[in-house]
Amino acid sequence: MTEKKRDIDIGRSKDFEKDASLEDVLSTLNTLIKPHKGSQKENQYPPIFIVGCPRSGSTLLLQWLASLGHFSYPSNLLARFYANPYFGGLVQNALIDYDEQNILNFDKSIDYQSNLGRSTGALAPSEFWYFWRQHFSLDEISVLTESAKKAVDKENFKEALAGIEEVYNKPTVMKAMILNWDISFLAELVPNALFLNVERSDFHAAQSLYYARTNFFNDVKRWYSFKPPEYEQLKEKDPLEQVAGQVIHTKRAVIEELAKINPSNQLTLNYKDFCSDPAGIFHKITAKLALLGYDQAMPYSGPTHYTYREEIKLSTDQEKQLNDALEKYRNK
Repeated sequence: MTEKKRDIDIGRSKDFEKDASLEDVLSTLNTLIKPHKGSQKENQYPPIFIVGCPRSGSTLLLQWLASLGHFSYPSNLLARFYANPYFGGLVQNALIDYDEQNILNFDKSIDYQSNLGRSTGALAPSEFWYFWRQHFSLDEISVLTESAKKAVDKENFKEALAGIEEVYNKPTVMKAMILNWDISFLAELVPNALFLNVERSDFHAAQSLYYARTNFFNDVKRWYSFKPPEYEQLKEKDPLEQVAGQVIHTKRAVIEELAKINPSNQLTLNYKDFCSDPAGIFHKITAKLALLGYDQAMPYSGPTHYTYREEIKLSTDQEKQLNDALEKYRNK
């Protein structure tokens, strides 16, 4: 990649280090393929954007939707072609989808394994952050400035987004938490989009963010995931207070942004409810899609439930400190 190195790219643990050679190849490849797009200029079906606070179940939600067969999505293979998802979809067709005898020996399964949102396997869902950064100029703080909004090539973004749908002829689902603070702007660009806001308890989202720091950086003092506008007030705080503020400010921003868009274009779901009754959540999603013009028969064939665990891993003192910090930021 030629983009400026961001804080989150510095000092990663071994499992999350970027390979410089791969980054260079991908940058060159995507420069070459960028002009060769499909004919579809925008999505005909409602795309589904997953938003909400990190560490709240978005990865499981995406894996689940991808596994059902009713939706197109950015796979790990397709995501290598982030500048041109249409091209990436065609490559995936050639290498995997239409290779019925599996001559290339790709694993076509989609399992539910992931590490901080990163999945393994060619067809496993990708977070697809490179795609979003191709179209939206985000600095360290994950909020688009007015000048950044004006600089967005709206037609190019809509055409690129439609590329996956054009290849697979299904509604596209992907993560969009990178635009948590600009959901209403994204809704203006894609008026028929459905926003899925997945929520988890404040405590467990914050606790998970706390441990993600060590996993990703080997350093609990390093900030993990998207930085809210309040980052400047949080950066000198204790790590537990930082993650408390991160969760409350992020959730608040998502709620405020969703309040600006049509209720038909959004669905908020609880992670615990999803785990106990995914079929029920699926029917709520299909009902919303019908309101947005996609009224197709989509029988549910997924799991009846997922194991739900909400353990307290912190010490008793840390648990109290985190709960106190969460209450502090709720009341601000």
